[in-house]
Amino acid sequence: MSDPAPEPPPTDPLPTQRPAPVLSGRRGAIVIGIATALIVFGLLVMTGPFWAPAVLPLLTGGGPKSPEPALADRLAQVEAVERDNQQKANQAIAAAQKNVGDINAQIERRIAALESKSAASPADIAELRQQVKALESRPTPSPPDLDDIRQQLQQLAAATGDLKNRVAALEKNEQAQGTTDPTDTALLLAVLQMREAIETARPFAAEYDVLAALAKSRPEIAGAAAPLADAAKSGVASRAVLIERLRAVASAITAAKASPAPDDWGGRA
Repeated sequence: MSDPAPEPPPTDPLPTQRPAPVLSGRRGAIVIGIATALIVFGLLVMTGPFWAPAVLPLLTGGGPKSPEPALADRLAQVEAVERDNQQKANQAIAAAQKNVGDINAQIERRIAALESKSAASPADIAELRQQVKALESRPTPSPPDLDDIRQQLQQLAAATGDLKNRVAALEKNEQAQGTTDPTDTALLLAVLQMREAIETARPFAAEYDVLAALAKSRPEIAGAAAPLADAAKSGVASRAVLIERLRAVASAITAAKASPAPDDWGGRA
């Protein structure tokens, strides 16, 4: 027998390409998270100019003031107002209680005074009744006496009527004579104006001056009118006296008319 042929030495097999190792679950999640964070960080850096101005004050503490301090201030003000109102209410209650106490004290004092006062005696009551009866029986006072005033009014009316009658008589005499003296007519008019002033209780200085000027050539008329000078300036002092004086003036004028008058103005002069 022949020896078997020797076996060729084993050749190394060709190295096979191994697939890329697959990351396990936890390690892969970490890697994915890191990659995501890097991507987000890159995006934040790139978009920083857009959001940084709005977020920076919040990060640095320069944001708007919290409303808590303002709310605390308002609460403090409300509490202060409540304390003030409570204090005022307490003061008002105390004052009202004091007033009530004073009123009660006054009432008690009055009651005590009334209780201590003795009742009116029958004699005092009888005296009061007598006084009331005396007042009731007293006659009613009479109205003021008007007799003097009535007499004065009657005298004034009579004097006025007399003066009117004399003036009417003078007018009749003038009409009977046929020729009218302008001076006498002016004197009569002045007397009538003075009489009207006396009746209305007013001064008559102008009327008296006219009468005095016209009576310069008639001394009897000027003398009769002289007592009226003071009353003419200051007004009517007593109507009865003035009417008497006017009556005297009218009488003087009547007497002057009864005397024969010259035929012309030259004879009068």
